[in-house]
Amino acid sequence: DDFRALLGLATSLERQGLAYEEAADKIEGGHRITEAADPKQRVAELRARSLELWAESADWYAETLKLQKSNLDALNGLQRVEALLGKREESLAHALQMIEA
Repeated sequence: DDFRALLGLATSLERQGLAYEEAADKIEGGHRITEAADPKQRVAELRARSLELWAESADWYAETLKLQKSNLDALNGLQRVEALLGKREESLAHALQMIEA
């Protein structure tokens, strides 16, 4: 029931998703070597994993907000991962909530 634990988990998952996305970008750009038989398939796998992590992160940010409705760190994190997931309208709505807070 400690909002800080949920917030920490959400942040960690968000960062892990960013690391997977960065790895995919580097493999795709030829700046990182992969031992995968099919580098394009590996890039797709890494990107899919990053989306899964960001979706889970969004869930934990939302859970944090259930415990503390005006937590700016959770609102900011939720706004970021929604943008990463391509949920622009939801992301902007949470950005407006942050401004109002």
